[in-house]
Amino acid sequence: VFRLFPRLVHDLGREQGKEVELLVEGEDTNADKRILEEIKDPLMHMLRNAVDHGIEPPQAREKAGKARTGAIRIKASQTASSVTIEVSDDGRGLDETAIRRAAAKSGFANEEALAAMSSAEIQPLIFAPGMSTADFVTDVSGRGVGMGVVRANVEHLKGSIELQSAPGKGTSIRMVLPVTLATVRVLIVEVNGHPYGLP
Repeated sequence: VFRLFPRLVHDLGREQGKEVELLVEGEDTNADKRILEEIKDPLMHMLRNAVDHGIEPPQAREKAGKARTGAIRIKASQTASSVTIEVSDDGRGLDETAIRRAAAKSGFANEEALAAMSSAEIQPLIFAPGMSTADFVTDVSGRGVGMGVVRANVEHLKGSIELQSAPGKGTSIRMVLPVTLATVRVLIVEVNGHPYGLP
């Protein structure tokens, strides 16, 4: 699945006049075919968001004391029961002011309540259904396929998603998914040398 992404990121960066490099780690990680098929679109959306909203133009990066080329990293790792996929970038981080504005406009909460919220409370609002901070519809993002859809997809696969972001430093989104959807948790008991699995 990861082999599709370097070209996507390169083309998106070129369209927007941004210099972007995609670093891939753990592409030999295995998971259930259905999980791989269903996670492809959410990953593409997260990478589009990273290029569109996260990575700054080269001049802005230089002014901020960063390398001209932005780095997006996609990293997969595995335990016996789960696969972790992390998409991170070294861009501008989440725009909390824009998130507050979009949340107020969408009626998630009133402005006073939003103003009183901490970063840890504001940042997860990007996962709220219908939430978009794109001021205009582009080919890249802002078409209503927001992070709410990404979270719904991950939860449908019985996984979890969390994010961390720091202004000017970048954003990291981590998904933890089961290795397989066919797994049933059982208690193994043995009777006369025959093992049985009790759900």
